[in-house]
Amino acid sequence: MSESVRSTKPNFDTSPWYAPFYGWLIFPVIMTLLTFIGSIIMIIFQNPNELEGIELAIYSIDVVNLIYLAITYIFWILRKKILPILMMTYFALMSIWYVVMYMYNIPINYLLLIMMVGWIFYFGRSQRVKQTFIR
Repeated sequence: MSESVRSTKPNFDTSPWYAPFYGWLIFPVIMTLLTFIGSIIMIIFQNPNELEGIELAIYSIDVVNLIYLAITYIFWILRKKILPILMMTYFALMSIWYVVMYMYNIPINYLLLIMMVGWIFYFGRSQRVKQTFIR
């Protein structure tokens, strides 16, 4: 009996419109939304011609973040099956970027880095994610 209990997967109700943002999924939404807004602010208020070195690299990452997250949000709302791969890629690239910043002696938020790595595993293993993004 215990074998059959372990083999059954939990069934989540993913029919409501808010299902892509429900449960633990709200946290990566908030996290990426804050990054998205920060990227917009950076792009609007900074002149890339006045930047050089690591500041120009940060500006460039913000431009890439803006485009990548805009596309990702479209897939998120449409509940596309590719979303977990997009999110795992995003968090992996941002984790690498944080490590590079650390190597250049730029202060980083270690908790944020740990959370990014955690989200990679969450999007890869979560049954809720697999049942929510199915189209």
